[in-house]
Amino acid sequence: MSYVSPDGGDGARIYDISGFDAPPPRFARLTDRLPSIPITAWPFLIVAIAVAVLRAQDLWTWGWGSMSTAYVAAAVLGTLMPVALVIGCPRVWRSAPVILIGVVAWVWITQALGLVSQAVHALEPGSLPDEFIPYTLGVAQDLVAIPALAGPALIAYGLLKRRRTETTWPRAMVVAAIVIAAAWGLSNARGMLDVYGSINSGPDGIPAGLTKREIVQAIAVLLRPVEILGLAAVAWTSLSAIRAGEVHRRFWALAFAGSTVLFCLDVYSNVVWTMLYGGSAPSDFAIAVFSSVSDIIGGGYLLAYAALVAAFMIGLPPDPLDLGDVVNSE
Repeated sequence: MSYVSPDGGDGARIYDISGFDAPPPRFARLTDRLPSIPITAWPFLIVAIAVAVLRAQDLWTWGWGSMSTAYVAAAVLGTLMPVALVIGCPRVWRSAPVILIGVVAWVWITQALGLVSQAVHALEPGSLPDEFIPYTLGVAQDLVAIPALAGPALIAYGLLKRRRTETTWPRAMVVAAIVIAAAWGLSNARGMLDVYGSINSGPDGIPAGLTKREIVQAIAVLLRPVEILGLAAVAWTSLSAIRAGEVHRRFWALAFAGSTVLFCLDVYSNVVWTMLYGGSAPSDFAIAVFSSVSDIIGGGYLLAYAALVAAFMIGLPPDPLDLGDVVNSE
């Protein structure tokens, strides 16, 4: 079977399309919309499925409230970010390893350790109050939470390498943000240590010292502003790319939306932490505000992670130094 091109005449080109069975148009559109899952994405997908199953079991036990359901859905979407990244850019292991490491360290490793910890607690008969393995897993989760705070900063650094234009950083604002974040982290860590000291004090009021896990948790609280600064860097880089007219505008728009919402939510959660553990008890008005806003916080996390998953599913912007690695370009 042959097909004569519409330009006709003596110079008409003839294409041999024998042996090709064209699928129906609707089926073709459907297959184009369904992304293939690379083999490298399956470890991340398995963990995401396990997290979804366990969180659904928790909801079955606690009740399907709107806020709890939103938080659970947001946690599942967070574990899907590495899957979306590998689907959108199958060569991410070679072309953008910093972004992949940042995403995996930020959300995936902590969820994977959480699954192991839940499995150990489920199999543990509970005959002894302090078991070595559950306690060690708890300390491991707290230790992993510390480098996970640098995940957004790694993502921001990797996205900077994908820019064709330079990102301008207002130096005064950057310096002020770093100083405020450092002071904020010190204040929160000191408040947490004071709380642990009062809890661990003996009958005579003398502090009994801190456990290893409490020290690790205090360090995590001290470094928590690093995550906020990283999210701010992702948001600023994405906004700068949009204003500069970079390619993959949908990616930059979704990355900006997701990182900005997460930045605002993290700032809010740290404000709440400071008011609760900063040494002064919050007022009744502040407690009422916290209670009323908490109903929509889970929805905010859900929308933010959904935007980031959609951005990574679209595909990373092409690397200016490797124009052949254009994946899912618009």
